[in-house]
Amino acid sequence: AMALNNLAELYRAQGKYTQAEPLYQQALEIDEADLGSIHPSVARDLNNLALIYQDQGQYAKAELLALRALEIYEHTLGTDHPLFAKVLNNLATQYITQEKYADAKNLILLAFKIQEKKLGARHPDVGYTINNFALLHYTQGKYSQAEHLYQRVIAIFEAALGANHPNVATSLNNLAHLHWAQDQPIISLSLLKRAQSINETQTTTRLLTGSEASKHAWMHLGLANMFANISFSLSLASNPDAARLGYASLLHAKGRVLDSLTDSVDKLRRSVNPEDRQILEDYTTVVQQQATLFHQGPGQLSSDAYHARLTELAAKKEQLETTLAARSAVFKEEITPVTLEKVQAALPENAALIDYVMYLPFDPKAKKETTKFGEPRYAAYVLKPTGDPIVIDLGDTESIQGLIQDFRAGLRDPDHLFVNDDAKKLSIRLLHPLHPHLQQVTHFLLSPDGALNLIPFGALLDEQGTYLAANPKLTLTYLTSGRDLVRFGVTPAIRNNPVIVADPDFGQSVTIAAKSSSSTTTDGAVDLDRGGMVFKPLRGTAEEATALQPLLRVNDDHLLTQAHATEARVKQVQSPRILHIATHGFFLQDQELPAPRVLPLSLGSTPAPLPLNENPLLRSGLALAGANVRESGKQDDGILTAAEVAQLDLGGTELVVLSACETGVGQVQNGEGVYGLRRALVLAGAQAQVSSLWKVADAATKDLMVEYYQRLIKGEGRSAALREAQRTMMANPKRSHPYYWASFIPIGNWRPLAAGATDEG
Repeated sequence: AMALNNLAELYRAQGKYTQAEPLYQQALEIDEADLGSIHPSVARDLNNLALIYQDQGQYAKAELLALRALEIYEHTLGTDHPLFAKVLNNLATQYITQEKYADAKNLILLAFKIQEKKLGARHPDVGYTINNFALLHYTQGKYSQAEHLYQRVIAIFEAALGANHPNVATSLNNLAHLHWAQDQPIISLSLLKRAQSINETQTTTRLLTGSEASKHAWMHLGLANMFANISFSLSLASNPDAARLGYASLLHAKGRVLDSLTDSVDKLRRSVNPEDRQILEDYTTVVQQQATLFHQGPGQLSSDAYHARLTELAAKKEQLETTLAARSAVFKEEITPVTLEKVQAALPENAALIDYVMYLPFDPKAKKETTKFGEPRYAAYVLKPTGDPIVIDLGDTESIQGLIQDFRAGLRDPDHLFVNDDAKKLSIRLLHPLHPHLQQVTHFLLSPDGALNLIPFGALLDEQGTYLAANPKLTLTYLTSGRDLVRFGVTPAIRNNPVIVADPDFGQSVTIAAKSSSSTTTDGAVDLDRGGMVFKPLRGTAEEATALQPLLRVNDDHLLTQAHATEARVKQVQSPRILHIATHGFFLQDQELPAPRVLPLSLGSTPAPLPLNENPLLRSGLALAGANVRESGKQDDGILTAAEVAQLDLGGTELVVLSACETGVGQVQNGEGVYGLRRALVLAGAQAQVSSLWKVADAATKDLMVEYYQRLIKGEGRSAALREAQRTMMANPKRSHPYYWASFIPIGNWRPLAAGATDEG
């Protein structure tokens, strides 16, 4: 039963409620059969089930189970036991959500009385209960009472858990939102900055260790905090410190949920020398112990013993960090927080970082926790090499995404005559509000979010009605996060010969025969494992490879085509200077996920995460040789998922080009940039990418790629060379429609390739 409970808790932490519920039920049945229906373990199981129903808003079911648990605890442990108080507290949080304030107050006061008597007034469990009492007052608009209680909570958590504990950050945020609700933004700002600092410190190490579920849950809580901080910065748009807070939150969170789903420790193991791997193991052990101690609290330890243990672990962690950072540049990069100041220092002269974000507006005056977040909207932060960031709200997501759909439909049809009208409408929403802040800027560093990842900004229009890509004085570069800028300072010395992958032999299958007319390039692709996706031959990419081979000086061993273009061969590639892949991308349909909620700190539970139905990195990838006859479970099944791409060794790779079917269109999720190949390639170490947003005619693709590489060889920048190749194409009346030239976008480092990048070693 305990093993089932643990697995169910893992699923609950991931938001996989349909998987968690039967496991909790099974654990309950086992405990009832083995121990009888009146036993503390049965009460524990009932409480766990109650929490999962609370998370889903099934309050009637949750209440019945919680009341049964209380009855059992009363008969077995008594009504003055801390476990009895724990269930009282959990039920009280539900009553607050249901606006049953009198009932919630009675339960909270009873829980407090039990805990104070049994645990002492300074125990962290008492802090949870007082937090819920503060929330009760806050929700009813009794701000002065709530303020006093939140201050007590912070004092208890700081004394019992330490000043840098995540619960302290949560309590600081709660108090900040309370002051915000009272129109006291300056006090709020100070508290929010303290909370943000704690969370940034915690995130760096949490993403290095811990389970996928715990990392995922932590980062989704971070997203909710980011939405609140962005909303705060917009409400105080004239305050530069508020703008810096909001943008620092965005830098901290954007792309990190995806990062949390990669095995960063495995990559670190491969980056350190064999003799240093034990030091890394010691480091991860210490960090895990630290995280466990943070999460579980003092337990049976005295306050002094708990703090002594935390201090001991912190000293060990710092010592091991210093040692490893001196021996591994990869490790040093992983543990060094990226700050707004570092990002700003990395901006080139006359450039502006335009960081778009899809956020949920946060209302600190909302009476219900479930209504604190509104409908999604887009905003943009503009950061220049000097000065403070500027934040601008761009409007509701729904109307913008309708314009995006129209624009993309026109781009994919070379006969569509009104694509410029669609471009103008979208430009008015996404660019025109930013124009006053972009004067004299000659380089747009664009970090899109949500569906904005699916559009080529080069096909949008400036105020004169000209394509942005047509302006020879304006460079466009995409980033998956503003954090990427800090990585571009140094190119690793190890760079191997260029590699071309093209025209894989996908193989024939019964599925292909049955579905020969189906297309793999639609937005709503179906699940690979159900056999619904087949890959047609890409003969045109063979000509592309033939044209590029002498240009890039690729020897035959590094030209992978037909049966040689296998998943295994691609995984063996190590830091090629250039990696050119011309094959199908696959992109499964977006999963609809509910909006994140900021739930109160409730005893024995964690904030409900966004459900993680599948690792998004498994929902996109590249098709290679044998993809149509894939066998599930085989090591080399012809499908290179984005999760596998993230584990490639591309540390010295200066450019990855994905030139075929929509290889830039990954799963798009709220707040995460691209859940596909773009972010995976960044995580693998690639400095820059050129990626396609839709399938372009073979001849046009080949011509554009050849000119692009010719310009790179002459020393043009990785972004500027693409712009000039696109300008050449749009000057041809037969290829002036953006269908032909706008599909390809430059991502990452925009500078010229290092000398000799296309030379054969």
